[in-house]
Amino acid sequence: MSRPRVCAAIMKDDRILMVLHEHGDQSYWTLPGGAVETGETLEAAVLREVREEVSLNGTVERLLFEDTYAYGPEHCYLVRVDDGEDARLGYDPELASSDQILKGLAWFSLAAMKDDRQVKRVIQSLSVPISQWIGAAAVCVDADGRLLMVLQGKPEEEKRWSVPSGGIEPGETLEQCCMREVFEETGYRSKVVKKIKEKTGSHGTAEYHVTYFEAEIVDGTPTIQDPDGLIYDIDWKSREQMKALPFSFPEDREFLLNYLEGPCREKN
Repeated sequence: MSRPRVCAAIMKDDRILMVLHEHGDQSYWTLPGGAVETGETLEAAVLREVREEVSLNGTVERLLFEDTYAYGPEHCYLVRVDDGEDARLGYDPELASSDQILKGLAWFSLAAMKDDRQVKRVIQSLSVPISQWIGAAAVCVDADGRLLMVLQGKPEEEKRWSVPSGGIEPGETLEQCCMREVFEETGYRSKVVKKIKEKTGSHGTAEYHVTYFEAEIVDGTPTIQDPDGLIYDIDWKSREQMKALPFSFPEDREFLLNYLEGPCREKN
């Protein structure tokens, strides 16, 4: 017997809300949704599912796409939720408490979930472009074991510390990108010694790929000359200082602290 199903695309900036289902040995993320009850309209069903699964009130904006699942048609709606409300994991009233399959919820960037069956259709329906950002970062350490860092941020943002880095320009190699960014952001001329690591991920509708290089300062004096106007200070930071700094990319802190006491220090 066919039973129509609905699901909700709930957006916040460039992120989409998903719920974690676990039953048996299966575990997967999916959009909030479920089967339409007898006498319900599709729009009423999707708003009910949103209330039950993520504890949000909302309004239907429009139908995004129609698909099929094992038991019939599936309808996905773009749902706008009330501002100021936080999503909280709900429950399925048709299941006993011991049989609940809703186990978590999270906001994912569209880029991170672009290959998911449902999210792929949402992206197509909303005509959201997924871009790719490729860049390089420089890890420069002086004879005293201090790391070259810059204080950066947009005018309206809190300023945070990072190693010199930026996006690759047409015709550049990653090594050339690394050396150019060091010069633009700090005034120092440098040479690349070796590749250290690569970092990939996503933010909003962009996927990023950053290559970190160990770089050696050749000459120059500290001078802010960033063409984007996003650099506010240049400094050499010790390991102890780095532990307390606000990082632009917090995931870099442990890697950089470990690197300062690792192989790169053996030569000093």
